[in-house]
Amino acid sequence: MPTPGPDAAEIRTFRQELGLSQAAFAGRLGATVRTVEDWEAGRRSAPALLRRAFFALRQIESLKHQLALMVSGQMKIRANGEDITADSIETTRAALSTFETLLAAELLDAPAPTSHANL
Repeated sequence: MPTPGPDAAEIRTFRQELGLSQAAFAGRLGATVRTVEDWEAGRRSAPALLRRAFFALRQIESLKHQLALMVSGQMKIRANGEDITADSIETTRAALSTFETLLAAELLDAPAPTSHANL
């Protein structure tokens, strides 16, 4: 039997952990607000792949937080004996943004959104 997708409570809890409205969450996933509303109300089953997306989005959020700390100077990282530069951080942000867009497209088997939220 295939693994079921997350239930309504799991979806709502995850969205709230991220501090996102239903509209913002839908945008991050490349879904419609109605789809998120239906998932959270239990009117529609979420795909099983959404569990993997939750894991990936948690990792992305963690990396974004670390990047913000680095940009603010509260956290320094060295690689190969050199400080990571602001240019490297911006490149990483762009890569995360691209990954997030591709993840949404793969998850929902839909075209990737042409715009996405700022990191």
